[in-house]
Amino acid sequence: MSLARAGTTALLAAAAAGTLAACDVPLGSPPHDGRGEPVAESSREPRLQVIVRLRFEAPDGAAPDGDAYREALRATREQFLKAIGSLSPRVVRTYDTLPLVVLSIAPAGRPTIERLPLVASVEEDRLNAPLAD
Repeated sequence: MSLARAGTTALLAAAAAGTLAACDVPLGSPPHDGRGEPVAESSREPRLQVIVRLRFEAPDGAAPDGDAYREALRATREQFLKAIGSLSPRVVRTYDTLPLVVLSIAPAGRPTIERLPLVASVEEDRLNAPLAD
């Protein structure tokens, strides 16, 4: 390769790197927390994604789209997340009107979560094949 061509290649590579650095569109699909914020992978240990259904009693007469319902659900969810804080869970998704929390946890933490009084059930979140009619 000639010296001029090597210089041109290096210049183009530097320009491309600068353009990519200035671009606000992320490359790839980083994991997100329950609020849509990217989450850095903290370790290489295996993780298990689970759907946790919380025991939740809606306030009397509260509609799922009402403020009282949402506030009661938010308080229940925060109490649950505080109880499992020592397991270092990653919140993948929460819902405004459903008592569900999707978590990424170490597999050894699942039995601890299942024993909590706030938890109705824990199910592994996995892709199921579609059913054909």
